[in-house]
Amino acid sequence: MRILVTGAAGFVGGHLMRELFRAHHSVVAVDAVPPPGNGKPFAGDAVCEWHTVDLLDVIAVEKLVQECRPDALVHLAAIASVPQSQAQPDQTYRINVRGTLNLLRLCRRNVPAARLLIVSTAQVYGNRRRTAPLRENTVLEPGSAYAESKAWADFLALLYAERFGLAVMTVRPHNHTGPGQSPTYAVPAFARQVADVVRGRAKLPLIVGNLDSRRDISDVRDIVAAYRLLLENGRPGHAYNVASGRQVSMREIVNLFCRFAGIEPEVRVDPDRWRPTDESPSLDIAALRADTGWTPRIPLEKTLQAMWQAELASDA
Repeated sequence: MRILVTGAAGFVGGHLMRELFRAHHSVVAVDAVPPPGNGKPFAGDAVCEWHTVDLLDVIAVEKLVQECRPDALVHLAAIASVPQSQAQPDQTYRINVRGTLNLLRLCRRNVPAARLLIVSTAQVYGNRRRTAPLRENTVLEPGSAYAESKAWADFLALLYAERFGLAVMTVRPHNHTGPGQSPTYAVPAFARQVADVVRGRAKLPLIVGNLDSRRDISDVRDIVAAYRLLLENGRPGHAYNVASGRQVSMREIVNLFCRFAGIEPEVRVDPDRWRPTDESPSLDIAALRADTGWTPRIPLEKTLQAMWQAELASDA
């Protein structure tokens, strides 16, 4: 398939393009920023076609869709940071909701047979404690500007499938991490703090928030494998949960990085980073497994080890 990927310059975008190339798909990369690598964006060993386009520019997006004529599209482009969404709610809604609606409308008009995967988030379910794993028909209870914007995008995507017959699916992943993720996110931030101690740039204790909160965290390479399988085999008009099924505390993650570094964990809680203890809701992924055969393959310790090695290499 010829697959258009929005948000290609982001953390997940790079991993997704590699996954698609390995499966012998062709990729059209789209982002609001120019490509990395001096204009030669790589995904694995292949150079992909890159377009610098703002998804809020309807004329430019329609021209792109008409020229590329994709067989499928994965929509990753979004403001994905909860703190940023809280600070810039209007911009978050413009990009996450209006940008998604632009794509849906233009694909309906120009490539109505294309398969579309709109990437949502498990945060649309909220963090209220539940007694059983959540299925995709669970009522959504988003608790942040980011989650609310994603819930609206999710709703619009499934509405276009129902009313207009577009081959649209949505996917609701839990947290995911891996090599290349920005240290503005918790897990790579822990890796960098520990690495700075090893490098002599910082001293213990590590500055942290609430380490008792628990999250379901997948390896990004498992997540993008799920996205590819959904493009190939998912059922239009359906939402799909993606999760590892494992809950891990932030403390366990910090302790693992300290073990890799050969230092004893020592932390100090920063009141500005502290949030009440919570836990990711458990997700039912039976639909994803039934339709694609997907299962998580990379253990969290292996993910963190790869991130640790990449962090050390980045300063080599």
